This record gives sequence, C-alpha cells and structure tokens, in this order.
Amino acid sequence: MSTAQKNHRADVTDEQRAQLATSGFYITDVLFDDEEIAAMRKELLRIASAQKEANKAGGTFAYALHEHSAPCREFLRHPVFQSLCTQLLGPEVYQTWNQMIVKMPETGGNFAWHQDGYYGAFAPDGTPTDDRAAMSASETLTFWVALTDATIDNGCLWALPGRHAEGFLPHRWNEAGKEWVGTYSTEEEIPVELKAGQMLVFTRLTPHRSGANITEEPRIGYQIGYAVEAGHYDRVPFLADGRLV
Repeated sequence: MSTAQKNHRADVTDEQRAQLATSGFYITDVLFDDEEIAAMRKELLRIASAQKEANKAGGTFAYALHEHSAPCREFLRHPVFQSLCTQLLGPEVYQTWNQMIVKMPETGGNFAWHQDGYYGAFAPDGTPTDDRAAMSASETLTFWVALTDATIDNGCLWALPGRHAEGFLPHRWNEAGKEWVGTYSTEEEIPVELKAGQMLVFTRLTPHRSGANITEEPRIGYQIGYAVEAGHYDRVPFLADGRLV
C-alpha cells in the first residue's frame, strides 16, 4: 500500500498542477486500497441491477447516489476527496454532482464528445441558465474514480488536451438522448486509461468522450463534481473552512 493510501493525503505535485492547468486534466496515483475499491464496485453493481429493474417502471437513481446508498454517502466523505478539494479548490467547496458510470459487458456504448460544464449552465436552446455559465475552469473540478481498470477495450475516457483553455466549445442538443454533443474538431484526442483506484481529475471545460465496452467484464466508475459555488444539481456543502461539513 502506498504512502498516499496510508495517510490519505493524496498530495498534489507541482507537475500535476501544471498538467491540470495546461492539459485540463491529470491522473492520480492509486489512492484507494483494494478493500475500498471492492466494496464500492459491489455497491455500484447492486445499484445498477436495481436501476435496471426500476427502469422498467420508468424510474432511475443513477445520480445523487448519496440520497440512496449509505456506502456511497460514506465514500463521498473519504479523506482523499477532502485533501484534493482543499489543495485544488480551497477551503470552501460544494459537491455539485455524483453518479455511477457502469458500462456492462459487450453492451456499454459510446458517449459523445462533450464538456461537463454545458450541463446546468445552458438550456437546450443554448441560453445560459444562470451565472454558472461564466465560472472559470479552475473553479470547478470532476473526479472520475476508476473502480475497475479503464482501458480502450472496455470504454475508457478520451480527452482533448489543452482545449479547456478555449472556454465553451460548440455543442448541439440531442433531444433523443437528452445530451449535449460536441461539434468541434477532435483529431488530437488521447485515451485516458486508468488502474482501479486511480482518478482522472479534470475541469468542467475539458472535452471528453468514452468508447464502447467490448470486453466480457463491466467497466465501473464513480464520477463526482466539485465547485467553489453551489452547483446546478446537488448543491451539497462539502467543505467549510477546510473541514468536512
């Protein structure tokens, strides 16, 4: 077990800060131990199974898992998140989003290019919903926690390094999928493969997508959003004066 796992400090290096500023993302070391990873993997698979049944009746709870799952609620208060948020965002932080992302074997499909910042900041017609549309990339971050290895074959994320610096890029609203779809060039895309227990830390303006899972095992991730102001969705106070709320 690494030092970072033992003391849960997850210190952000100068190199990682520089990469976040220039590329719009960086990859952490493995920050969670095997038991923590296995427990969360089991819980998200349980939720995925329950969600499948709920969807038959038109319901879902893939988002805001802190409202439905005690293990998720506890995991969201992990010292790693407190440490990283304090170092990267400061002493006053809100949790703005949390969701499971499970790509099932041989069925989990592609997810189109997008910037997370479009969600909550713009209406489907492109009209800004509030002043969060003007928030800078440095004021909001997403932590994408790999609970299984994330590879090209099982649908890892792909990103466009440096494009976050251009601000909001062109998107169109896909009404059928209820999603924003990027309409910008993506020739410089790179895959972001992760080991279980690693995280991808990226800004809300970092363009990214994910591919299909063509393997025989599920690809499981937990995505958590943070900001220095209350977000459009969860609006959950996380840190006050550097301490967990």
